[in-house]
Amino acid sequence: MTGTTGSESRYTSLTLSGMEEGAIPKTVCAGCPNAVWHMVREGKKENLRIFCRLMHALIDTLMTECDGRMLLPAQEEAPAKNAS
Repeated sequence: MTGTTGSESRYTSLTLSGMEEGAIPKTVCAGCPNAVWHMVREGKKENLRIFCRLMHALIDTLMTECDGRMLLPAQEEAPAKNAS
């Protein structure tokens, strides 16, 4: 199985969109709507971190595959029940 960066996804993180292309981690989390990206300052250095809303965990490794990125988009594409 080959990992993808998630760049084919329609979801775009506002935190990642402000970064240079080469600075974005090569992880499936990059295109996942369930990933919450944030920058933290540790001393004088800023580090990029990921929180997964499905696993309720900080992700500290570069993931190559995850089914979680397919769960939320299906819900977003469903038509709203109360739409007029």
